[in-house]
This record gives sequence, C-alpha cells and structure tokens, in this order.
Amino acid sequence: MNIIWTDKADELLAEIAEFILLVYGETAHNKFLSEVYETVLLLATNPYMGKIEPSLSDHSICYRSIVVNHINKVVYIAEEESIVVVAIWDCRRDPYYLASNIE
Repeated sequence: MNIIWTDKADELLAEIAEFILLVYGETAHNKFLSEVYETVLLLATNPYMGKIEPSLSDHSICYRSIVVNHINKVVYIAEEESIVVVAIWDCRRDPYYLASNIE
C-alpha cells in the first residue's frame, strides 16, 4: 500500500518536530519522528486500525486518526491503494481549530 503525505501533513510534522527539538532536544526529536513513521508504516498494513475522527465526521470524506503518543495523532484517509496522511495533530490544541485546517 502506498503512503502519501499531503503538504499540510509535512508542514505540521515539521512544526511539531522543530518545537520538540528546540524544547526537549535531539533525542526526543528523533524519538518523535520515529514514532510517527512507525505508526504510518503500521497503517500501511492495517489501514482501518485508526478510528473515525469525530471532529471531522461532518465531512464527505471518512477521516481516521490514530494516536502516536499521548500528545500527537496522525489523521489520515484510507483509500483502496493508499494511505493519505493529511495531518499530524497536537492533541493538546483545540480539535475544532485543527479541524478547520483540513481541506
């Protein structure tokens, strides 16, 4: 199964990773990136593993999410031949603000 990262997902991942690097250091930064990529690879073999994202349930597309660690989650779309990663969400932020950034 193909894994596709949207520009928005790349942007959000970079923002969170940069913050972690500045505040917590390189070890935490590398651990975070490793957790995200391992989770996305797991989705490639189990695309419906994540639950339907409640804050995006009013969209015509079925968005799913899976928690990466206690602070972040991956929001994605499971398609027939691919997983489309649409966002990395910091769960401490307002979910409706984050949802408004999904197109």
